[in-house]
Amino acid sequence: MSKLEPGNSVRFETDAQVEIGQDLRWVNQIAYADSDVREHSLAVLPCSETRPNQRQERQTTRVKWVTNFTVKAIIVVTVANQGGRLSWRIDKRTEERWIPVRAPPQ
Repeated sequence: MSKLEPGNSVRFETDAQVEIGQDLRWVNQIAYADSDVREHSLAVLPCSETRPNQRQERQTTRVKWVTNFTVKAIIVVTVANQGGRLSWRIDKRTEERWIPVRAPPQ
């Protein structure tokens, strides 16, 4: 995806110690038609986040968000950390409430 818009990337670090680093990329104007054949223009925002784990080893997590915002360098960190993170928390809470369904005994 980074080949589509190679200049769309930002490196964000939390502080001077670089405890958490994020490599953010984005691609705008991706055409999408939903199940009712309505057309939308979306942006995809992949993020690679590196942070120390409990043993202080560097661990990288990769996520991707889809948005209807036009992402630009000036707002990409805000979109990822306020919009994207919020939806991530909602998804995680929803997953924690899922109840596994088992087939009835035969």
